[in-house]
Amino acid sequence: MPTAQRTLRAPNALFFAPVKAQLEAGGQATFRLTGRSMRPFLEHERDHVVVASARGRQIKRGDVVLAQLGADVYVLHRVWRIEGDNMVLRGDGNPYITEQCRRGDIVAVAVGFLRGPQRKPCALTSRAWRLHSALWPASPLGRRILLRLHRMLVLPWFPIVGHGRVEGV
Repeated sequence: MPTAQRTLRAPNALFFAPVKAQLEAGGQATFRLTGRSMRPFLEHERDHVVVASARGRQIKRGDVVLAQLGADVYVLHRVWRIEGDNMVLRGDGNPYITEQCRRGDIVAVAVGFLRGPQRKPCALTSRAWRLHSALWPASPLGRRILLRLHRMLVLPWFPIVGHGRVEGV
């Protein structure tokens, strides 16, 4: 008989404290994604991200980073532009919205993803991920059109099914 799973939610400050401690100790951390800002390639409550400390790493345009934007605000978004020490971030699923932070606000860099309920590994060096990163439209209108098509054509046929895990909100 399968065991029932529950989702436990915690404030971001509480959730990310052990993640940051793990990264500061030189390890990696894995957690389930919440939110739809990285759609269509990373889905809410389906996919997991593997992150490593940003300390000592060269952050470049196109990297997916975990940034702390406030005391209790964390985002996992792609680096859109670098202007000196300032970083402009944008989620793949955001046609218009960007966030700004300083280089020091980058907590971690994504080093891989685990896709779907089977948690199939997806390396950032894979051909599929590099192709997505290169071809995903820069223009807000192009993103808006492709995201609309994704909602209309893909999601009705392949619904996203979440499963219980501890996560941040």
